[in-house]
Amino acid sequence: MNLDSVNPFATVSVLEYQMPDFTQIRDDHYLPAFYAGMEEELREVAAIIAQPEITFENTVVALEKSGRTLTRVALVFFNKSSSDTSEALDAMEAEIAPKLALHSDTIKLNPLLWSRIERLYNERSALNLGAEDLRLLELYYKDYHFAGAHLSAEQREELKSINEELSKLEADFSQKLLLDTNDSAIVVDSPEELDGLSANDIAAAKLAAQSRGLTDKWLIDAVNFSGNPVLAELTNRSLRQRIMLASLARGNRGNENDTKSILVAMTKLRARRAALFGMKSHAEYITSESTAKSPANIHSMLRKIAIRAVANAKSEGAVLQEAISASGGDFTLESWDWDLYTEKVRADKYNVDTAALKPYFELEKTLWDGVFFAATKLYGITFKERPDITTYHPERPPLRSIMRMVPGSVSSSVTSTPAVQSAVGHG
Repeated sequence: MNLDSVNPFATVSVLEYQMPDFTQIRDDHYLPAFYAGMEEELREVAAIIAQPEITFENTVVALEKSGRTLTRVALVFFNKSSSDTSEALDAMEAEIAPKLALHSDTIKLNPLLWSRIERLYNERSALNLGAEDLRLLELYYKDYHFAGAHLSAEQREELKSINEELSKLEADFSQKLLLDTNDSAIVVDSPEELDGLSANDIAAAKLAAQSRGLTDKWLIDAVNFSGNPVLAELTNRSLRQRIMLASLARGNRGNENDTKSILVAMTKLRARRAALFGMKSHAEYITSESTAKSPANIHSMLRKIAIRAVANAKSEGAVLQEAISASGGDFTLESWDWDLYTEKVRADKYNVDTAALKPYFELEKTLWDGVFFAATKLYGITFKERPDITTYHPERPPLRSIMRMVPGSVSSSVTSTPAVQSAVGHG
């Protein structure tokens, strides 16, 4: 499949630092670029395998340089879909995720490609490689071995099927959780229920309700973690309880966005995959490549931490219960009370007013006077605003700085999701 030349992903961006040209990128550009990028990378891998001589340059270096179109589109698509998604992008992710998983496995589980990497790895002491090249070779070997390149032909085919199905489930899980998070927002009938919140927070809740067509209402949006920042300020205990319980129930409410069946299916598939590698569990398989090396080591550390953490939590809880009683409350401390009374204790016992600190941690101020200031002091790096660069969302402020992304190399920070990991078929 040849990518249309008008597709922005067909060539390297001419913008500074190869920034994506969001003035040209449309939703209908993504899928053609994904499919063309996968075909391109498969041709490049086939050319590598066809080389009669096996060298570091024509194997590992060539793999590093392969898949550039796929890398370009994956970096943009998954960044946007994770931060500014839409129904169209969700549908695309559901379509492309299993295909990317299969594409990645087609490369990493190719026995001819694996034999080249394995041979180079086994002969690495005689290759006279520099430290960086040697490290790269070791990473490729570990990555392909971890992917299952060393398994039998029958096992590799089963592994492909498992990974493809897992990628579908993972995309479905993410989308259902997002939908249920949005659906878990709490509707409030009067501003009096929002006592404790700042005027700006109440105004934001009003705008949130209006954005969903709710008149004379206020809306507390759910966030991507347990609890909610407003729990530290709301004096209305029943509202705090509603917010906390709604947050904890996400994906587990028996509705169309319930994720329990997906989790069960994923657990079974992960167990099957671990068994292919001779592992007792998914945890054992995953930790085999981590610093911890095994679940036993993790549990050993957690057991030490847990004892102290529980003791500390009980001690804090006792102090908070005292604060509840001191303020006239006749109820037992619950999770939805914790943040509010923690703030009260800080103010009463330590004269710390978190609200008074908020202006100093406003986003732009934190970025400029915090992160950028520290980077300048530590590393001599300076930053300037670039209003000339169009970003992927009209409400997103102009970029304050640009990180250069070199085609063909993707850092771990941008390959954190399974779909992006699958998009980059090589190391």
